[in-house]
Amino acid sequence: MGLFSYLDSLYSFFKGFTLFKALQGLSFRLKGSPDGYPFPPSSLIHLIIGVRWKADYWESGKRLKHMMEIILESHGIILGELRDILDFGCGCGRIIRHFKDLKEANLYGTDYNLRLVEWCRQNLSFARFNVNQLKPPLPYKNESFDLVYARSVFTHLPEKLQVNWMTEIYRILKPGGVILLTTHGYQYQDALDQNEKVLFNRGELIVHYAERAGENICAALHPYEYVRDVLAEKFELLDFIPGKAGPYSEQDTYLLKK
Repeated sequence: MGLFSYLDSLYSFFKGFTLFKALQGLSFRLKGSPDGYPFPPSSLIHLIIGVRWKADYWESGKRLKHMMEIILESHGIILGELRDILDFGCGCGRIIRHFKDLKEANLYGTDYNLRLVEWCRQNLSFARFNVNQLKPPLPYKNESFDLVYARSVFTHLPEKLQVNWMTEIYRILKPGGVILLTTHGYQYQDALDQNEKVLFNRGELIVHYAERAGENICAALHPYEYVRDVLAEKFELLDFIPGKAGPYSEQDTYLLKK
């Protein structure tokens, strides 16, 4: 391991360090994960959430699933009553593993990264996983899913791919099905220069490093108006929950219905 790789690993380990995380990590090491399935290696956790703490991986996935549940229930959609659910951009199973107790649901995950998908296939037997390409289509039939969720996926795609993927998701959703997606909104404006801020506030999408589509370095910032008028064009916009600014910024969340 080179010096810079070592320093990056060291920084990632101590980033966000708390005594609680240290104790919880020790508990995970001694007892295993609360759901009985393995934890991903720290390199995969870091790829997904930017730190290597199992506690962050576990607690953030649990929290995001709970948030989704609350949003869906506010619109009369009960997670436990849905039959077919797709995690679009499943990573190493951070969220989908918290769905394993949905006994009536068929769970699916798909991701652009083969390494992440292979880990899920080998370790999370309650769901079926596929590798998708950077561009559509997905290997699912028309009108297959009641729910598709995409946590921090459209945040790493240029505009044309975003529009194409929304068309593809519309295809695989059942009539009345919903997609829950997240984006970088107004709380991320510090990442923009002054000219970009003007465009953003006019409702225009901003994408950095579009040529690196699908990688973490490719960063898309979405004004509400852009999502409403472009990405959600074919859908009914059921809900918009703006993210919170601060050191623990949350992404904007949209619930769209076919």
